[in-house]
Amino acid sequence: MAIRANARRLLSEFKVEGAGYAAFGASLGLIFGAWDGPGKADERPKSLVGEAGERPSVAAVREMAMRHPRELGVLRQLLLTTPAIFLGLRLGKRGREIGASPASMGLSVVALLWCPMLLYLYGGYPVLVPPSPLPCQTSLTGELHVRQGTAATAVALYGCPGHDIWHLVYPCAARLLLLPDLLVLVVFLWLRVEEGYVKGLGVLRMAPSFRRAGAGSQETLLQDSVNAPMTLRFRSISAPLQTKCIQLLCRLPAKDNVVQDANDQSVQEAYFRNEENTIDRRDPGSKSTIATDFERLPLSKKAISAARLVRAGDGHVDTASWVAILSDLIRCAPQMSPVLAVSLGSGVAKLGLTSKGRARDGWKEVITLKIGLFAAIATQLTKDARQLRPQDIARAISGLANSQSVASTHPVFQALAEAALEKSDEFEGSSSVQLVNGLAKLRLGSGPDGVLSHFAKVLQSWLGELYPKELAIVANAYSRSGVPREACESLFEALASLALQSLEELQSQDLAHLSNAFAKLDVPGGRPAQELMSKMGKYAQQRLPDLDMQHIATISFAYAKAQHPQAVPLLAAVADHVDAVAGLEKFSTQELVNLLSAFAKMRVRHPMLLEKISDYWLKHPQVISKMEAVDLLFASSSMARLQCANRDVFALMAETVSKKNRKVSPKQAIYLLQSFAQVQCSDLGLTSSLAPLLRQALQDPGRQGPSPSDWVVALGALSANGDAHTADVVELCESIVDSCDFARLSTLDIAQLLRALSRLPLLRAPQAAESLAWRVLEDPGGFATPDLLLAVHSAISLHCDMPNSGISDSLFRSFAALLSQELAAGNRLSMLTASELIMAVSTLSKAACSEEAAWNAVTSQATALLAELSPDLGRSELQTLLHAMLVVLSACARHQLQDGNLFRATYAWLSRLHDGSFVATERWHLLAEDVVRQGLFAGSLAKLGAASYMETQAWGIAPADYFGTWSYILHCCSSAGHLQDRGLLFLGLGHAVAGLPRAEGQLHGLLRDAALKQCQATANAVPADARKANASEPLEEDLANYSQILTGLQCFEFFSAWNPSLAEARTIVSLLDAVLPHLQGRAIGQRRESSLSAEVADVLVGEGRSQPVLTLKASRLQVEAGWQPGLAKDILFLVNSSLEARTLALTCERCHRVVQRLEEAVPQRRASDGGIYQLLKAIALLLRKRGFDRKTPVPFEELEIDGHPLVAPSARREEEAALALEQVVHLVRASSEITGVRLTNCAILGQHASITEVGRLLKQMGRM
Repeated sequence: MAIRANARRLLSEFKVEGAGYAAFGASLGLIFGAWDGPGKADERPKSLVGEAGERPSVAAVREMAMRHPRELGVLRQLLLTTPAIFLGLRLGKRGREIGASPASMGLSVVALLWCPMLLYLYGGYPVLVPPSPLPCQTSLTGELHVRQGTAATAVALYGCPGHDIWHLVYPCAARLLLLPDLLVLVVFLWLRVEEGYVKGLGVLRMAPSFRRAGAGSQETLLQDSVNAPMTLRFRSISAPLQTKCIQLLCRLPAKDNVVQDANDQSVQEAYFRNEENTIDRRDPGSKSTIATDFERLPLSKKAISAARLVRAGDGHVDTASWVAILSDLIRCAPQMSPVLAVSLGSGVAKLGLTSKGRARDGWKEVITLKIGLFAAIATQLTKDARQLRPQDIARAISGLANSQSVASTHPVFQALAEAALEKSDEFEGSSSVQLVNGLAKLRLGSGPDGVLSHFAKVLQSWLGELYPKELAIVANAYSRSGVPREACESLFEALASLALQSLEELQSQDLAHLSNAFAKLDVPGGRPAQELMSKMGKYAQQRLPDLDMQHIATISFAYAKAQHPQAVPLLAAVADHVDAVAGLEKFSTQELVNLLSAFAKMRVRHPMLLEKISDYWLKHPQVISKMEAVDLLFASSSMARLQCANRDVFALMAETVSKKNRKVSPKQAIYLLQSFAQVQCSDLGLTSSLAPLLRQALQDPGRQGPSPSDWVVALGALSANGDAHTADVVELCESIVDSCDFARLSTLDIAQLLRALSRLPLLRAPQAAESLAWRVLEDPGGFATPDLLLAVHSAISLHCDMPNSGISDSLFRSFAALLSQELAAGNRLSMLTASELIMAVSTLSKAACSEEAAWNAVTSQATALLAELSPDLGRSELQTLLHAMLVVLSACARHQLQDGNLFRATYAWLSRLHDGSFVATERWHLLAEDVVRQGLFAGSLAKLGAASYMETQAWGIAPADYFGTWSYILHCCSSAGHLQDRGLLFLGLGHAVAGLPRAEGQLHGLLRDAALKQCQATANAVPADARKANASEPLEEDLANYSQILTGLQCFEFFSAWNPSLAEARTIVSLLDAVLPHLQGRAIGQRRESSLSAEVADVLVGEGRSQPVLTLKASRLQVEAGWQPGLAKDILFLVNSSLEARTLALTCERCHRVVQRLEEAVPQRRASDGGIYQLLKAIALLLRKRGFDRKTPVPFEELEIDGHPLVAPSARREEEAALALEQVVHLVRASSEITGVRLTNCAILGQHASITEVGRLLKQMGRM
């Protein structure tokens, strides 16, 4: 079968070349025949004279056979066979590509290459060279005339004595004429190539005369043809002629075995075929005649007739006729043979089903009768399964599976599977494909020792004989059957190799099946499979205009599911193709959702496609309303991941979910809430619709209810709105927290739950937060990097933003120390992504961490991110990185951290973004019209001393990078925006203008134009009523913005050598008039002194021996308004003198002035401990900066504190009351040589926290 199939395939592909070569042979025969001219009629061979005892006929034939023929001279043979050589080479190459066997290629070569020679010898040449007769006396007929060049035929016809035949056969066989005649005839008849080579003989005789004859003559001609033993091949004649033949044949008497077509169709079947084509033109009442005529059919013809009626479609036969037909088939089913039952089952399997496999509307009675029919067929096949041939077993399983009328647990499948295993050696390729496809649909035979695992080996031996479509069917069947990957690994490897060879022959559905199959099984088959996926992706990308839309969706989803590198360019091409052809209407709902999911999986955001999908759904809301719950879930989650927050679309989805809440499972409800929360659409009513369902699931989870991880996701989704939650939502969240089993939570769940608690201010769960915090601190090494960062950030946020949250001060300090140590160690947190770096920096800032090593690690990693940046980043990745750099620079400016490497990397990156040399030009306008981020960049650089031209020269920044960076920052600098967004931008512009050399004319003009534009915009942004004298006192934030604006104006070159124009001067004056009134009260009022932390840090840097990191040094404290440089020096003197005396004595007489000033510097402290806590903390900081740590202990031998309250009686929380006492314990632990601690008049009360710290102190002293 496979040999014939491949040979037929090669012949059909080379049909044009073969026909051309045949015409060439015939034409060459005519040319040479005309050249040779007429032969001599009665010329006898000279060698016959004098040969006694030899018959003249034998001598003539032998002479002609041994003589070289004129028509096949050497030159003529070269001309005739040269095209055959090239054609044979091409045919052989194509045969190897499709995996054809040598026998198949041999048959094709014989059929293609010998036909022109025969046409040359028997068609062209003899036309102009008449045959020369040879007088041959035989025992039967006397004298025969034999054509020149066919001596072998003469040998076959003459009756020659046996001893003379060998003298004739050898020279005749040498001419190779008899063998090609017979071989080509056999090949043509066997292959039955009907198009281009051999037509149905009856049709060739009938068609020309049939067309020329009249109506009566046509009927007579058909009558003669019917009575003749011939085959009527409908496919060999035109469609009008087919119709006329059928119409005339229908009038003839019905005979079962008179006229047949290529598919063994009888006259009655031709009648039904005619009915299928004409029934729609009849009256509706005439359709019932089909059922009547069907009942009169013989039993052997009912199966194929029913199959043809099914293929004709439901528009030709009404349901009433089908009811009658199915009733008749049910009556006849017990009388059918097993083979006929198999044919009937496969023929009517898809009756009443749509193309998607769903039951048709209004066909309920037909479906019921169909189930009864297949029950009868299944019962019969259960008993006779072992009598079936392999191909019938495959057809039976396929038909029963396609019918969807027999349950997979029916005994018939077990019987057929056992029969298939017994006869597995007899299965051929096509039957094996049909068998595994049917079993895969039924989800049967998927075990390690099942039928599918066994037939994987059978199919592997037949793969070379299968068509590309069959290869795709095999791959698709095994991918959905659940067979272990190990059982089909070798099958997929061989299949991938064959599919690679026939890649160009794969059709749209084949590409979809193959890509989906390899993606489902995680690309089995080794290197050939990987190569197939890569080449198939590129091939599909090239053939997108030829592919069906549904197959485009399948291929896209498959490559996205496999996370294949070819997925991104494929999806980009698909987006462009769909955008170009506007083919969203061609997708079904599920296909469109799958396509959207593919883009979401690969994070390929195509704004135009997303906008078109949103518009399509809004114009056709019925598409969303008909979605199932799972489709709604995938659609919403995909749009959320792609950041497509179209509130109208999500409102439609929320409305649909509220109508289908009974069909939504609790787990689907949870992840629907998560999708809506990701795009800030939780306020669209979805939460109120799904909350009762979640409450019910909490009370009765069921066997497949949400897992603990799912409930953590639900809590995170419900916490997205923060303070906007109702009491019902808060109550639901409390129920979820109470039901959580913390011991079963993973590290990711712990981090997510801590984040949810930090975002729910109305939720009170201190015990849960404390338990989760201890889980993190007990085993931080078990957390992945993102989970650890999230957990630490959430815990610190809980402590800072929500009092009584369960995160005590000691836990807070432990988390801050954990983060600092992990960053400084450079192990797990050494290669952070941009988003992780944002979280780390924000956590350090919120914790007020001043550890130099931690901040050095942050700046180093930010520099590395910019240095190792890939040029293929998308816009979203660049936006994330830009945000990360803003956070890092802002935090560095807040803590006065300078890093030259970070400055150089930042300037180089922004400059490349400006000139477009680093990324695609459509990505680099990330700051356009964004005054907020423009101001953050400019202000941060100004505060860090890296904004002016002269400062950047000191840091080693190239002038080109400086110009490109400021051009990028100020690109499309908008005049719209709020007043509070312009202070930082003014500050940065002022620094840039003040330090700019006059030689930089182009940059000077850019900065001046931007400054003037901002002056006008800022003057207009100041509220008019705020300029009045009786205006209310401005807020601190507004005063800070006014101060920054004034500072920027003071730095502008307008107030030095540059002479502005009148219009520019008026702009500056209008801004001064708007800003100065708000700053007059601040200029004469008393300024609040700053806190101690920054001042102590300045002293530490000034006195430290390491390279300074902070900008403010001890020598510069004198010029900073509001600071107390004397206080820091007094503390430093106290520490130095104590180190020299090896005794830390903090008596009331010695430290009263320092402690009082410390208490006044921080009036906002909740607990009043007289400032001793700040003093002890400052001493600890100074000692650490001096190099004292666990390896180098503090050399104090005694510690004395007299007259200072170490416990604050007015503290709101118990943990805050003993902060000073806790610092005493830390100092004792850091001093290994200490021998005595004296605490007198320290107001230590009997609180739990005090007792705990005293116990720790006694325990520490007992170790020394």
